[in-house]
Amino acid sequence: MKIQNWTPLKKGDLVDVVAPGARSEIEDLNKSLAILNSWGLRVRLQKGMNGKTPYYSNNDEVRALGLWEAIRAKDSQAIWCLRGGYGCQRLLPFFKNKKPQPVKPFLGYSDITILHQFFSQNWGWQSLHAPVLDGLHEKTAKTKQLTKQVLFGEKSEFEFKGLKPLNSKASSVNVNARLAGGNLKVITCMLGTDFSPSFKNKVIFFEDVHERGYSLDRMFVQLQQSGSLKGVKGIVFGDFTGGIERDGKDHKNWALKSFAESVPFPVWKGVKAGHNQVNYPLPIGGKVSLSKNQMTVFYGNNK
Repeated sequence: MKIQNWTPLKKGDLVDVVAPGARSEIEDLNKSLAILNSWGLRVRLQKGMNGKTPYYSNNDEVRALGLWEAIRAKDSQAIWCLRGGYGCQRLLPFFKNKKPQPVKPFLGYSDITILHQFFSQNWGWQSLHAPVLDGLHEKTAKTKQLTKQVLFGEKSEFEFKGLKPLNSKASSVNVNARLAGGNLKVITCMLGTDFSPSFKNKVIFFEDVHERGYSLDRMFVQLQQSGSLKGVKGIVFGDFTGGIERDGKDHKNWALKSFAESVPFPVWKGVKAGHNQVNYPLPIGGKVSLSKNQMTVFYGNNK
């Protein structure tokens, strides 16, 4: 699948805000909308974003149609997901037989991983693993600044420095490939379905939240035993927040290190992205270059 580059935004452009997962508190939304307004962007909210379903912003049909309308809209130049939460996986059958669409900047993370992976693998989209809109106001100034620079084409690449090799293969190898992945638990939920991710010749990024060491280990075993990691060029880990044991110990690093030592490809950790205040944008489907303790990412903004 040929990867498409998207066109940078400019002041006055329209951003469609969609809610394919959970709903948002109005206070958080308003704070983040003010940021987009300060960037000179106009915003259009998906209809039906506050339905009565317990886990989602609305039922599957409303969420899927709202996203499809945003994708097809010729008067908007970007799509920003309101929240992650749960629900995106339920929408994939709706998009299964849809024809590939022209790419737009598409932003979100966590449960939005499912849509990133689907759009990249099936449509050739390059999208942005980046803050969801309702949490944008809580992110660091550098996160907001970099996200804006990427969207407006002022930044075509970014260096993630200070990565730590987790196995011997990562200490001396150079890797150039396209980036896949996102939230680890969400990715494992896609395995064995009609929408299973293809990671051959890719670098995979993984992050997660509130998962203890044993749970991470279980997901890594599932990835390995399913054959999903065959042909992978490398893996980079972002933030793994929370997940402390009941006795106060933290076994997440043990799980990451143990996994890294069991695979035949390089593994690094230390990418500043995930469920944290620092959540720098990553180009899912975009090119990345890894060498020792640094990863350079290249954004699809045609500049």
